[in-house]
Amino acid sequence: MNRITEIRQLSNLNKTDFAKRYNIPYRTLQDWESGRRECPIYVAELLEKAVRADYKGEIKMKRLFVETNGFNTVVFVDGANMAYSIDCETLEQAKAMDYSGIEGCETAEEIDTAIGAGKGTFDFMEIEADGQNRITEF
Repeated sequence: MNRITEIRQLSNLNKTDFAKRYNIPYRTLQDWESGRRECPIYVAELLEKAVRADYKGEIKMKRLFVETNGFNTVVFVDGANMAYSIDCETLEQAKAMDYSGIEGCETAEEIDTAIGAGKGTFDFMEIEADGQNRITEF
C-alpha cells in the first residue's frame, strides 16, 4: 500500500469524497494510489497533516457491521488487523450508536480500555466475508 492510500484511509473517505474534500483531481488521486504517478513528497506531507488535523478526535479505524448466522456486531479494525467488537442487531442500529466514548482511539486495544469492558481484542482475519458472513463498512 502506498503512502497516499494510507493517508486517505486515515480519513475513512472513499476516493471520490477524498478528492473532493482536498481539492485533488480524481484522476490524479487514482494515479497516485495506483503508482502510475508519484505524489510529490511535500504534497503527501501537507496532505497527511491536513487529514490528521481534520480527523483529530474521530475514530481512526475501519468500522464494519458484520452479519453472520450466529450474531451481528460492529467491528473496529486497526492498522495491525486487530479488532474489537460491540454487539448490535442491525446496521441501522450500528449507525445510530453513540461512539463518543471511543473518539480518538487508534487501536482495538485503546477501544477495549476506553470502554472498560475488558473483553479483549481479536485478530480480524478470523472473520471473512463469504456466503454465510456479510461485512459492510460504514
